[in-house]
Amino acid sequence: MHLPAAGNHQAPKFPGGNVLLDFEGIGDFYPVGSYYSGAGGPNYGVTFSPGTVGVRDGIGTFTNEPSPVTVAVSLSASMLMNVAAGFNTSLSFYYAAYKTNWTVNIFDGPDGTGNLLATSSGAYNNAGTCGSYNVCVWTPLTINFAGTARSVVFS
Repeated sequence: MHLPAAGNHQAPKFPGGNVLLDFEGIGDFYPVGSYYSGAGGPNYGVTFSPGTVGVRDGIGTFTNEPSPVTVAVSLSASMLMNVAAGFNTSLSFYYAAYKTNWTVNIFDGPDGTGNLLATSSGAYNNAGTCGSYNVCVWTPLTINFAGTARSVVFS
């Protein structure tokens, strides 16, 4: 997941203007939570909702992930990402949706509040195409928007 940095923000500073969240180092079924807000990982000011966990491949459900070996998985119907300093221009990530459609909403307020800056949705990209795995297809997606985003809801 790449988060372009917002202009005129205070710490935490995003190195090189972009942030890559690859979920490596979080641990298997360990909550992502505040990992990217300095609680175990780098301090990018990024937090995730409860129920968002890191999952390592090798448990037999997914393969071919874009940055082996860990991915973020939501144990609930949606996953919320807050970015304290905000970000602008675009959000880029890979997704894998198993037998369910998906929607991503980007907001200018925290916790999925404020103005809706952008939305994207689509159909699942994994269903019976992966042999013994449930998920093997990862599709890149970039969502462009105007304004400063402070939260994203992945459903």
